[in-house]
Amino acid sequence: MIRAFVFMLKVALLIAATIWVADRPGTVSIEWMGKSETYHLGVVLLVLIYTMLLANLIFLLLKSIGDFPADFRDYRKRVRRDKGYRALTLGLTAVAAGDAREAGQQAQKAVKFLPDDTGLPLLLKAQSERLDGREDDARLTFAALLEDKDAAFLGVRGLLQAALDMENYSKALELGHEALKLHPKQPWILKVVYDLEIKTRDWERAREILKRAEKAGAIDSDKACSDRVAMLLAEGDRNLQDDKRQNAFDKFKKANGIDGAFVPAAARLARLYIQKGHRRKAVSTIEKAWKAGPHPELVPLWILAAPKSKNKHGDSKSRIKWLEHLRDLNPKSAEARIALAREAMDDELWGEARAHLSTAEELEPSKRVYLMMAELEEHLSGDEEAPLVWLDKADDAPPERQWVCSETGRVYPVWAPVADPHGSFNTIEWTHPEEGSAASLMLSDGTTGGVFLESPKS
Repeated sequence: MIRAFVFMLKVALLIAATIWVADRPGTVSIEWMGKSETYHLGVVLLVLIYTMLLANLIFLLLKSIGDFPADFRDYRKRVRRDKGYRALTLGLTAVAAGDAREAGQQAQKAVKFLPDDTGLPLLLKAQSERLDGREDDARLTFAALLEDKDAAFLGVRGLLQAALDMENYSKALELGHEALKLHPKQPWILKVVYDLEIKTRDWERAREILKRAEKAGAIDSDKACSDRVAMLLAEGDRNLQDDKRQNAFDKFKKANGIDGAFVPAAARLARLYIQKGHRRKAVSTIEKAWKAGPHPELVPLWILAAPKSKNKHGDSKSRIKWLEHLRDLNPKSAEARIALAREAMDDELWGEARAHLSTAEELEPSKRVYLMMAELEEHLSGDEEAPLVWLDKADDAPPERQWVCSETGRVYPVWAPVADPHGSFNTIEWTHPEEGSAASLMLSDGTTGGVFLESPKS
């Protein structure tokens, strides 16, 4: 539309100029070398116009001849570039399809036709080499990508993947941090680096990366909180093994402060409180965890934390009263009832034991309850047939909650931050094991998967 308007404007101006000249007739006289010639003004103007057009045509012709070598070179570059980009497209498609032969051929063409491009052609070459199983060549090509600042990340990523495939985690971690320098807020990079820090057991650096990953949305807040607690407990367990009890205490206290309902944190902290002689703080720690979720691991600690007047040998009434306080903290739980029944049976208070076990059965039928019932019948009736009824019920009872690895289904006697022997982090949960997994209670080397916490010294 605009071009048509401009053309019409030019035509109008030409017509106007023609009319203006026609309305003003005249002649032009030229004297040169003693001769004089007179021409009509219109003829002179027409000659001038044709002369200018001819001069312009000659100029353009000479310019075209002079520019031909450069134009031809540009044309060849465009053709080669188009061939190179087409080879890139076909090569990347071949990589996606898993066609190593086609990818290699197109990679060679891309490198040939795009010699100055040190980004995508080299990436295609490296990917085709990996696809063809030439890992050493691929690593060299990925390393060459590092020389191009615009494509350096592609090189880092390729080398990172190669290191992960070779299970060279220290090298992968180094490359992961290089990738973070280039893209510090990229969620997937943060997640990879975090997993590698966990794998290398560098808990302090892992917590720093976890904070960044949580902020970037790579890890949700609940998972981040759980992992943070698990890392603190892992550090505390290591401190205990190194006889750094105060450091362990600080880590356990911090973990319990983040999640006071998490039994492994509460149990570790309560045990150290007892060892330090801080009985009231141990009681408070156990109470908070028990209210959130009664757990059998807390019962022996609760007994250890009892006042001296209620923990004397032979003073069964005081110990039972102390356990009743635990029962009252969470009346709908069977755990305290089972503990009370065991205490009553140890003191041969069979009636009280039966009452507690009956209530426990109503609250949560379990194999432990039925086995204790069978033991009770054996002591009371003396009839060999009486316990069999309860033993049959024990065989048919649903599996009780245990510490189970969510990745493998392996059952552990105690919680641990790292599930051996496969080494997954923070995957052990208090839940019902799948059928058949109870046989995995012991590890393949005959050891348990937990960290032993010693009893308080007398």
